[in-house]
Amino acid sequence: MSGPDQSGMYQVELSLSLGRHSYKFSIDGEWLLDPDNKITEDDGMGGKNSVLIVNETEQAPTIYADRRARGSITLCCPLG
Repeated sequence: MSGPDQSGMYQVELSLSLGRHSYKFSIDGEWLLDPDNKITEDDGMGGKNSVLIVNETEQAPTIYADRRARGSITLCCPLG
């Protein structure tokens, strides 16, 4: 992970294998689902995880925080 840059943004680039990957965001100590991703699954502890499916036919998406304020975050996942 790198950052923050001059605008306060942190960045991490991950190489993901093909398949299903579950994730959450930790914002100000609170675990949050990706609000732009409707695909979820049980996390095994009574909550949910967001799910990203990486396959050979699609380019892996970039998921990033567009805007962040105390207690809220706006995430973007550009298409194509």
